[in-house]
Amino acid sequence: MLRVLAVLFGLIMIALGILGIMPDMAPTGKLGGLLPIDRIGSYLYLGTGIISLLSGLTSKIASKTIFILTGIVYAVLAIMSFHQGSGKLFDLLEIHETGKYFHILIALFCLYFGIFLKTH
Repeated sequence: MLRVLAVLFGLIMIALGILGIMPDMAPTGKLGGLLPIDRIGSYLYLGTGIISLLSGLTSKIASKTIFILTGIVYAVLAIMSFHQGSGKLFDLLEIHETGKYFHILIALFCLYFGIFLKTH
């Protein structure tokens, strides 16, 4: 179950990353008219997706580990985004209100599955 979730999560994140890179998919800078996205954010989602997909294809332990690590990274990213306010985080990642909450959802999703799902 954990491996399947890691693969599915990876595929969704890869799709978000690819759609964010394609200029026709986010002409106003918002993917689907809702999620603000830039190139760096797209690469972040793409990288997260690739790593999650590979871990899901590898083992249950790798899937559990990547969910926990991804959850921690996105939680820290969200906390830093809320602390900074608006602008660019580390002069790289554009901070938007919707993005902050999206990163919280990713963190909670990943931490829940990484901590509470058994690997047996």
